[in-house]
Amino acid sequence: MRGKGRGCSSPLEDIKDLINKAFQYYESHGSPDPKLVEMKGKVTPLEIYNYLPKINCKECGEQGCFPFAVKLANGEKTLQECPPIKKAQYAKNKLHLERMLQSIKLE
Repeated sequence: MRGKGRGCSSPLEDIKDLINKAFQYYESHGSPDPKLVEMKGKVTPLEIYNYLPKINCKECGEQGCFPFAVKLANGEKTLQECPPIKKAQYAKNKLHLERMLQSIKLE
């Protein structure tokens, strides 16, 4: 359960932070490219999963690669939180994922 007494933010504070991030992004980048907005709706967790290492190492903090893909699709995680994707053998997949996910980031 979340709450101030547990050192976690409340859902209202999380929403406020997300709105602030979106506003900061808008101020620094302007309106998003309509193609990126359209692409965001088309990227599914399964499409993301297909390019992940699929080794279920849990180094990202998730139970496996598919739950990680879901969080990537929702913008709750970043690709940098997957240590194996940084290995040379996954370089092409990493590049493809970065292109897919660029429309999801709120940084």
